[in-house]
Amino acid sequence: MIDQRPITILLAEDNEDDLWLMQQALKKAHLPKPPMVVRDGAETIDYLAGRGKYADRNQYPFPFVLLLDLKMPVKDGFEVMEWWRSQTRRRHLTIIVLTSSPYRADIERAYALGATSYLCKPTELHDLSEMVERILQYWAIVQPVEGEYSPSEETISIP
Repeated sequence: MIDQRPITILLAEDNEDDLWLMQQALKKAHLPKPPMVVRDGAETIDYLAGRGKYADRNQYPFPFVLLLDLKMPVKDGFEVMEWWRSQTRRRHLTIIVLTSSPYRADIERAYALGATSYLCKPTELHDLSEMVERILQYWAIVQPVEGEYSPSEETISIP
């Protein structure tokens, strides 16, 4: 059972089948609230930037964890990470790449762009559920405690 503090998870996934599997796996993890879902890289960037319909941070809170697919339309996961890395003032964001790509070049590029973890998606719900449970148990340990984090106080600059 994971820590029940309500962290916001942003799930960036365009494939209907993979989205359904991830949502089922996250439900099995007994999250206190469902993930926020975006369907392409451009929408992911808008969410992270708080632009357009995502400007209301009460309705669309900034995520602690981004579960990011690499192969998405409009902008892919690499472009999302490139954009995130280019931001000079940014909050903490755990980026977990969940993809079907086992290619070494993709793995190296994702880590070079700031991915926290790179995992290949299992195709079976049971295996995916176990993976998601382990991910959330691990990252729930390092999440900021409610009220200790302020985006205006804790920012970093990227050279």
